[in-house]
Amino acid sequence: MRNSIVGLTVLFTLFLTSCHKDENNLPLTGASSGDQVRFSLAGMVLDENGQPVANARIVLENHIQYTDLSGMFVFQHILASKKRVYITAGKNGYWTAMKAFVANKERVNYCSMTLAVKTFPYSFSGALGGSVPADGASINFPANAVVNADGTPYTGNVLVASKFLSTGDPMMNALMPGNDLFAEDQNGEEKILITYGMLGVELKGSSGEALQLASGKTAGISMPIHASQLAAAPASIPLWHFDEEEGLWKEDGEALKTGTSYEGEVSHFSWWNCDVPGDLGTVNGRVVDKNGKGIPNICVYANNRSGVYTDQDGYYIGRVPAQLPLDIYAEVFSWFSTPIHVTALSVGEVRTLPDMVVNMAPVKMVKGRFINCDSLAVPARMVMTEASGSRYYFFSADGRYEFLFPCGSATVKATSGLILVSQSYTVSCTQDSTDLGDFLLCNGSNVSASLITMQLSPNPTGFTQLSDSAFTYLSINPGFLQVNDVYNSTYDPAMSLYLSGMNFNQTGSYLLSNNPMSFAAISLKVNSKFYTIIGVPSSGFSISIFTDGQAGSPMEVNMMGPVTITDQEFGNVINCNLNSFQATFTRL
Repeated sequence: MRNSIVGLTVLFTLFLTSCHKDENNLPLTGASSGDQVRFSLAGMVLDENGQPVANARIVLENHIQYTDLSGMFVFQHILASKKRVYITAGKNGYWTAMKAFVANKERVNYCSMTLAVKTFPYSFSGALGGSVPADGASINFPANAVVNADGTPYTGNVLVASKFLSTGDPMMNALMPGNDLFAEDQNGEEKILITYGMLGVELKGSSGEALQLASGKTAGISMPIHASQLAAAPASIPLWHFDEEEGLWKEDGEALKTGTSYEGEVSHFSWWNCDVPGDLGTVNGRVVDKNGKGIPNICVYANNRSGVYTDQDGYYIGRVPAQLPLDIYAEVFSWFSTPIHVTALSVGEVRTLPDMVVNMAPVKMVKGRFINCDSLAVPARMVMTEASGSRYYFFSADGRYEFLFPCGSATVKATSGLILVSQSYTVSCTQDSTDLGDFLLCNGSNVSASLITMQLSPNPTGFTQLSDSAFTYLSINPGFLQVNDVYNSTYDPAMSLYLSGMNFNQTGSYLLSNNPMSFAAISLKVNSKFYTIIGVPSSGFSISIFTDGQAGSPMEVNMMGPVTITDQEFGNVINCNLNSFQATFTRL
């Protein structure tokens, strides 16, 4: 039996929770091109209350992953567009989040996404039409204007989900599709938008079927203009719809100012936006501490536009409106650095700005190291939370970390592979930096005799059947089960298992889709390569518990169903089927 524990190195990354201000997000880049760049991306998906969303489906070009229980995802060493990367996050019951950013090559980039709850509280008769409210906006549907996905008329009860984002909404930056407001006008020219509000609409029938406006039909939309923009609002303004395939806004009609609202006609529903287009410029720079060290995962603003995070070395880059003076500054735990005033850029200009120095007064530097049971540094992810609830997420590829954090008491939760450890610390308020020392990521020695066999189709590991008969850590609780394997140069294959959202102290069968907090993941090492296998919650992934797992008695777990397999070295993802996963454990 193996006698030490080293968590599988499934490299997840963590990052700042969100980046919100009162205006639009800072645009990041131009249109996609054939040029590609290799980079890594760490992200977190949150709900509107700032809580993590597990099992959200993340799509980055042809790469797919699902968030873990902490709402996190990671893509490692992947190739994507050099000029503009487009990523989406989706989960049943939420509006799809859609963002874009520029990727700094060969570095860890960061991206935070927010999902808004989607409900269908309004309805109208498809045969008669009707008017429905939309979070302060309104939509007017004519009679006989709705069809099924195949184009056949739909005359029954139409359910309506709507989301209006006013420029005065504090969540607008977090929720707007295409956070960089990159657009293509009717002449095919690249633009950056200044929004006056946007509206998302989705229709479905009484049986849940997707509906849309019929060809040749239009619906009227009315969006109130925020008081702060009313005086400057033009009499007419272009309408733009968000193209979810290309990830950008496209000009499509116009709206007229009527009283304190913009009104227009639209031919289909997704997201619609009232915007004034502008020309593009680009700024880039670095955020550093007083010693000149780059600060990772910090939000950077331009004229209150947010959305750009610094990479692992403190660098940022973003598209901004040309021919407009700018103030660029960074936010660190609600404290703002002194702005860098930038004179107006010419159209298409790329300007490198001087380093933006973050004073150490409101926050202090913390540093430390993550180690395993053998006192060796290990890759780890962490979330650090202060007493007031402010959080900072970070990923360490080499086991070491260094970043800014408010002084005072804090709690750190760190994960390496499937090992999760929580510990309390105090960040010194009298010194510029606090060395938190070594953080031990090592489970106990409660060894369990166990056997696992697994069959996949197709199987990127090259094994039609994989088994492992030695596991060194087993934790069974009413809400979760964790089994950690041990590996070093001697142990290959090796695996670890993590299940949550089920009662493992009693027999029963479960579907992941029946519990939004349910989660099934296998970390795997085979042929010196690492993989993550995650059950797909919306496609019938099932888990059966055959014995109750009481101390001293065996516990049998069976799993089967669709899964995604991620090659952790290159980020390649395939969809396949877990034909059989049989595991027997004994809790000592």
